Amino acid sequence: MSYTCIEQSGYAGSNGNISSDPGFTDPVNGDFRLTSGSPCIDAGNGDYAPPIDISGNPREDDPATANTGSGNPDYTDMGAFEYLFTTGYIQYEEDDVVRIFPNPASGTFHMTVTHVCDVEIIDITGKLIRRFKLNPEELISVTVTSGTYFIRTKTTIKTIVRKIIIL
Repeated sequence: MSYTCIEQSGYAGSNGNISSDPGFTDPVNGDFRLTSGSPCIDAGNGDYAPPIDISGNPREDDPATANTGSGNPDYTDMGAFEYLFTTGYIQYEEDDVVRIFPNPASGTFHMTVTHVCDVEIIDITGKLIRRFKLNPEELISVTVTSGTYFIRTKTTIKTIVRKIIIL
């Protein structure tokens, strides 16, 4: 058994296992989504996890949580549900590629990148809405209808998926 969270199991510390409270939203009523501060966030093994969670959300790197998992990606959350964080503006680390703001947005959002990227805007159903190339430090404004979207940016060495909400 590896990269699992079983409360009071005694397996903590070996093979990426955690034996503390997983921080589920409402386990008594069957809501096993992770809450902020859960030890399961960014702690799974990406080699064995599908690229999307059971709800269809992509595996995302929570910038507020250290990546303690393994595999590719090393920020996969433990369990069936990926923790979904929201923010007004994320201050990305220097090696991050994309900035998207504001989030949530009202019809139009803006983005810049630090490397040449292929960008895809995907709606919540997985439908490709728009695809384009973005050059470093170029600012682009994108207008879409209200809903939840995923912005996938690809460089030659890295793919990043970010979620944005349009009000």
